[in-house]
Amino acid sequence: MNSSLWRKSMAVPVVLTLSLGGALVAAVPANADPADLTVSSATVSGRVFTVTGNATTGDSIELLDSDGNFAVRRTTVENGMYSMSYTIPGTTSGPMNFTVQQVTQQLGEDGSQTVTADVPATFSVTSPASGDTVDSRTVTFTGTGTEGQPVNIVNADGNRIVQATPAADGTWSGTYTFPNSAAVKQTLTANELNVGPDGAARDFTITLPAAAPEFTITSPKNGDTVKSRTVTFTGTGFEGQPVNVLNAAGDRLIQAIPAADGSWSGTYTFADTDAVTQNLTANETNVGAAGASQAFSITLPAAAPAAPSFTVTSPKNGETVKSRTVQFTGTGTEGEPVNVLAEDGTRLFQTIPGADGTWSATYTFPDTVAVTQNLTANELNVGAAGAPIDFTITLPAVETAPVPTLATPVITSPKTGAKLTGSNVTFTGTGTPGSNILLAVVPTAQVKAAEAQAAKAQAKVTAPKATTPADPQDPIVVGADGTWKVTLALKANDYTAEAASFLLDAQGQPVLDANGDPVVAGPSNDVEFVLTAAVTTPAGTRTATPVATATDADGSLAFTGSNTAPIAGFAALLVALGGVFTFFARRRRGVSN
Repeated sequence: MNSSLWRKSMAVPVVLTLSLGGALVAAVPANADPADLTVSSATVSGRVFTVTGNATTGDSIELLDSDGNFAVRRTTVENGMYSMSYTIPGTTSGPMNFTVQQVTQQLGEDGSQTVTADVPATFSVTSPASGDTVDSRTVTFTGTGTEGQPVNIVNADGNRIVQATPAADGTWSGTYTFPNSAAVKQTLTANELNVGPDGAARDFTITLPAAAPEFTITSPKNGDTVKSRTVTFTGTGFEGQPVNVLNAAGDRLIQAIPAADGSWSGTYTFADTDAVTQNLTANETNVGAAGASQAFSITLPAAAPAAPSFTVTSPKNGETVKSRTVQFTGTGTEGEPVNVLAEDGTRLFQTIPGADGTWSATYTFPDTVAVTQNLTANELNVGAAGAPIDFTITLPAVETAPVPTLATPVITSPKTGAKLTGSNVTFTGTGTPGSNILLAVVPTAQVKAAEAQAAKAQAKVTAPKATTPADPQDPIVVGADGTWKVTLALKANDYTAEAASFLLDAQGQPVLDANGDPVVAGPSNDVEFVLTAAVTTPAGTRTATPVATATDADGSLAFTGSNTAPIAGFAALLVALGGVFTFFARRRRGVSN
């Protein structure tokens, strides 16, 4: 039933008298003077309308909207006071009239009062108000909105600084701290986009206090991953006081001076060899505790791989190397041949760079090449990047083995004046261990004629005629104990013997001195002896003993197992003595005894 109908029926003055135990009780008309109904407050928070006041204890208070419909039904008055709240539905804003109605315990109307609810827009910013000057750079924003629908506050750059969600009563709040670098005057925008036109953007301005000096690093922040190895550091500090950024080793990367507004900035490029993770420290030591060190870490991008380049890293241009075997190293393009050339264009070697771009090769320069080597390296298949690189190195001089010296050999047996019998004569003597012995045994009569024959003999020495001894493989070699021994088969005669020593190399060739002459020593002492009887060589003579048969001197020499030309100088001396000579090739073994 509409509350206005029954209220109207009771508007006619009427007095009812009831007999209750002989007493008459008069019923007071419903529109009696409501002297005790008051409204002490009527407030709106969001869309919640709250009314409080005073009325008759035990009566009921009703709240009717402008159409006479119940908004709040039967709120009981206690201790002469009442309070009731009503959430105004819909999104309509502005002033709305309501009626506060007092109803007696007998359900009679006992007066009413009209109250107005000034309903704010569903979305609003209530604090700070536009134009306010706030006390701190940390600002709490409050307002109203639709429950559960986000409210945003955006700065002049379009960056959202606050997002808050209204509660069930429509209120919201959010706090933001403006950095010291932010301007004092802030033009802001608030919106609640999800609720349609009522949540449209609302612009407002506030004034912040001036920023107090403070040392900070604003960018990059601790833990940031930066996009480049060139990093710009920014922050705030005390005007004119240096700010330093240091690496983990304590090396200063940048120093920057804060400007009048306290801001500072500095840029540093990290090397490709620097680690991806950088643990850094910033400080402003001149301002004491306020500028104490602040540690922070950033992550750099991985270094870009270096483009391959063609180089010769070793040996370097102008370097003197220690050996004629030289290791060359460098860098180049993987899989593309690298060449190193001599000055005349001859390729010394070719090598291929590996996956890491490095190459290496070893080359031994022969002893015959010059000490100074002008070389060229190239990697022609990669174009201009592999263009020739000229460089010079200095090799060590070729080491020449020292020329050995020989002691003059001595014939120790037979002795001068010895009178021997038989057909075999054993000769012994001393000399330099390892050297070869050239033994000349000449009939004494021809020695006496030596001077007369010298000229003739010298002429024949240039084309010596070889006589093959009985065993040309057996040498006369001085043993480790410095002695030598050989047995010859001779005809009966008066002989003079003489010896000389020389050296052979591993190929059986004479060892030459710096002038190209054979290294020789001698002649030895002359030994003159007489062999008085010629006998047949016993069958038991050792086959390993070199045997030669003496002949009349004809100016020829017997050289066995060696080129005779290098010995010509010494042969001339022996030819001058006349006779037949026996030369046995060297063998690296001890002398037979």
